[in-house]
Amino acid sequence: HIVINEHVREISQFAFLYSNIISAVFKHNYSSLTLGKSTFRSCSNLIYLDMSYVLIDEIPKRCFENCSSLRTALIPSVLYIREQAFNECNNLKTIDIRSSIIIESRAFYNCNINSLIFTNNLESIGDKAFAFNDLDYIEFRNNINSNINFGTNVF
Repeated sequence: HIVINEHVREISQFAFLYSNIISAVFKHNYSSLTLGKSTFRSCSNLIYLDMSYVLIDEIPKRCFENCSSLRTALIPSVLYIREQAFNECNNLKTIDIRSSIIIESRAFYNCNINSLIFTNNLESIGDKAFAFNDLDYIEFRNNINSNINFGTNVF
């Protein structure tokens, strides 16, 4: 298990690549954090990610790609989820991405997500962003009057 406190403002690319951590909890008291590309890539034992109290602009490209045991990812304040950020997280069922504005291509490709609720000002969902999931329910709460740009084969 790893707990990262508010004194950590940046984590460089590949920092935890192939690490054996089981959970990552960020105790940031609503302070900002920057992650590098592929920071937690291929952490096959990672089950739980909690970034509920972090102000984070983006989850970079391939940041959590191939975290095959990841079941829960709580990142409610993230604005941008870059290409393949959670690609191939085959056991990912629960996500909180309520503040996301842009979700790039294959961001959650081949996961196991069964429901999505978008609650803020979603602008764009890229190609195959949620392809090959077990989606039973999708809700766009505050986006009724928005012009959301959908890529191809999004769901």
